[in-house]
Amino acid sequence: MALYTVAVAYGFVITATVFVGIFLIRTLVVLHKVKGKLSRRTHSAQRNVLYSLILQALAPLVLLFVPFVIFAVVAIHQLYDWNHIIVACVFLILLHGVASNLAMIATTPRFRDIVFSFQKSSVKKVSRA
Repeated sequence: MALYTVAVAYGFVITATVFVGIFLIRTLVVLHKVKGKLSRRTHSAQRNVLYSLILQALAPLVLLFVPFVIFAVVAIHQLYDWNHIIVACVFLILLHGVASNLAMIATTPRFRDIVFSFQKSSVKKVSRA
């Protein structure tokens, strides 16, 4: 029963990954086709948003999918002496939220500006004291 559950879960993950890949390729093609019809600023903004979404999607995909694949391999082959690998995978799974938020802050100019403005204001307050 456990093997069936793992197979179904990975089936859903693979299907979702294929769907997102097709959607990504289709979006890139459409963006390339309308390049001449849009202003340079609009095209640049759409391209930046697309790249931002790609990076934000990759963080949880990599930090969740890879450890779960390793979990499946360990469970199927009953590799009980791989405890250190399992602990590292759990740590990666715990990091996916942080990585996703950091990707969002790093790739979205408005969020990045807000974070840096907080940093600048706190530096000014500390230096005045």
